[in-house]
Amino acid sequence: MRVKAGVLLLCVSAVIYAVEICRRTHVLSKAPPDNITLHEMRLAELRKRLPARGVVGYVSDDRDGAETPQSWRRFATTQYSLAPLILERTTAHELVLGVFDDPGAIPAVSAGGDLLVVEKFGEGVVLFKKK
Repeated sequence: MRVKAGVLLLCVSAVIYAVEICRRTHVLSKAPPDNITLHEMRLAELRKRLPARGVVGYVSDDRDGAETPQSWRRFATTQYSLAPLILERTTAHELVLGVFDDPGAIPAVSAGGDLLVVEKFGEGVVLFKKK
């Protein structure tokens, strides 16, 4: 009887532990994902089309290339999401990633940077290549 009680206690504690692990990893949580996780999800399809390593260009619809906290945060979050791939804020590379708040800005950036749209991934995410 003591052995059965011990085994039952062990099983109950294992289930409680498993539920707690799931809760902590947001499996059972109703809290929305954080901004970085949302950005990683936004870039998931693009990531499949990029090389695993190397350097690619980066463009966005920031006003006149202004370094605002928002533009820096978007660039840094994109770099973090695509690591170990390296982003450079230039159109000089064969592949250039575009992340736009306003997808209407894509044609102007494409024309101004001598870029061709390879694929649009939605939510303002675009992969360009040099003309």
